[in-house]
Amino acid sequence: MPYRSIRGSSSRYALIAFDQDGVESTKDPDGLRGCFSRRLIGDFAHDTVTDVFLMSHGWMGDMPAAVDQYDRWFGAQDARTADQEQMAHRRPGFKPLRIGVHWPSKPWGDEEFGTAAAYGFPTTWSSRTSRGSATGPGCGKP
Repeated sequence: MPYRSIRGSSSRYALIAFDQDGVESTKDPDGLRGCFSRRLIGDFAHDTVTDVFLMSHGWMGDMPAAVDQYDRWFGAQDARTADQEQMAHRRPGFKPLRIGVHWPSKPWGDEEFGTAAAYGFPTTWSSRTSRGSATGPGCGKP
């Protein structure tokens, strides 16, 4: 999933998608070799990040619900301008990286990345090994 811009804000966040078995998607059109985590690691090499905020949605969420929830959560953080000013004063150079984690938890949910990308989680797999794992051809090896 690409970095997402929050409407009405100049900030953004990353959204990494996992499948029903907890394996990162290898079909992210904005990822490096299909894995958005690889892109994030590459971005770390070129950009200073001081703090990482990792968020996970709850049960019964599909992709549109996750995007909506993260847009609202991170948007609420952005709306706290007094907090942001205080952080800038206390920690000059503060630069957060915000990451939302999506895991499919809604039966028959919409797992498409959006209209611009032809992506979706496969609905069936013959085995965990067929699509990769942390030790196989998945996203586990940068």
